Amino acid sequence: MASEEQQLTRECCRFTTYMVGCAPSPYVIAKYLDANATIAACTPNNSFDRLLVRLASAHPLLTLPADSYARFFRPTCALRNKLVVLLSIVESSPMCHETLEFVDGGPAQLALGILWRGLRFAVSFLAAVLLLAPVNAMMMLAEGVSAGSNSLSWKRARIAAGTTTQVRMRTGKLAVEEAEAEAVARAASAE
Repeated sequence: MASEEQQLTRECCRFTTYMVGCAPSPYVIAKYLDANATIAACTPNNSFDRLLVRLASAHPLLTLPADSYARFFRPTCALRNKLVVLLSIVESSPMCHETLEFVDGGPAQLALGILWRGLRFAVSFLAAVLLLAPVNAMMMLAEGVSAGSNSLSWKRARIAAGTTTQVRMRTGKLAVEEAEAEAVARAASAE
């Protein structure tokens, strides 16, 4: 249990520094530990979610790429949930209130800061896509094979691997069955 608590404490320190640029107070760490113990959405539910959390908490340079990948390709994963929960804890704590509210410099400095953060995000996102998308597809394939060929993860893995050519987004969920039906219909009409 101590190693899990140490892991969560390291996550809290890494993620707080990543988001607000300061170390967490003992209050923030305690609330983060409580939140991870009580909020089910903070628990990784598959191997790729666990990888994203481990990657993001392993080194400060890996937090931004893991977060940027998760933001676009896995918006409801454990990493994103942990970051949202931690940000809400930090926002409500007096420790970082002044850091979050402080504005330094004028409009030019603000514009340069936004430009710098945007460029950093773009480079991190590109690197994350190039490195994590193949890993994500392979892990989904492996989990799909072990769960059976009719499972939803198997269907998503086939889409990620490119066997289904078109996927539509509908209210945040993949329309997997419709995309597969269209692929089958196209294949039948081509014959």
